[in-house]
Amino acid sequence: MKNTKLILVSTLMFASLLCFAQQRPVVSTYQFNGLLINPAYAGSLNLFSATVTNRNQWVNVDGAPNSQSVSAHTTWAENRVGTGLTIQRDAVGVHEQYSVYGSYAYKIHMSTGILSMGLQGGFDSRSSNFTSLDWKDASDPLNLDQSRFNPNFGAGLYFANKKFFVGLSIPYILQPKIFDVASISSDARESRYYYLNIGNVIELSKTIKLNPSFLLRMQQRANIGYDLNVN
Repeated sequence: MKNTKLILVSTLMFASLLCFAQQRPVVSTYQFNGLLINPAYAGSLNLFSATVTNRNQWVNVDGAPNSQSVSAHTTWAENRVGTGLTIQRDAVGVHEQYSVYGSYAYKIHMSTGILSMGLQGGFDSRSSNFTSLDWKDASDPLNLDQSRFNPNFGAGLYFANKKFFVGLSIPYILQPKIFDVASISSDARESRYYYLNIGNVIELSKTIKLNPSFLLRMQQRANIGYDLNVN
């Protein structure tokens, strides 16, 4: 029994030497709000569309991830141009981030479908309330409130027709520092994410359609780690 406990403790200690964590909120409702992961999705529905989402993880756990988003997009110039706006809030523990991004997409009409090329630009406003924590050492240099304003931009491609769609995007290309304290040397930066979304539309009847799809999200600056959502 003692050997088992020793092995367990040793394994946990070595495993804690290197760890990775997600920074951007998980998007499990991407099939209803493609603008959150790909700026080229703007105007793809050929009408005005607005979406509001809310995600609460680990309910009743103090500091659990909590995120909300509001997005809207529409099409212009005889369905050749799409524009959109996305506003997000993401809170985890003592950290809270607000993001505002505008999207622009230019659509090329082809015989096999529509190819959309999109760009987005905006900013993230992040605040960390470290003073709300119960510090063992009050002189710790991180025992202070911090806030950062980081502009960023992204790009994406989106192809769709009546039966198939595929999207590839990098919504946030820049990798700014997460925090900056003069007395601490740290290179902690936001990760860059790559999204691949593929799906098709199966018409079961005139009124019922089946829309299976999957989303692959890969994170840079991590040796191991990807998210796979299937819907």
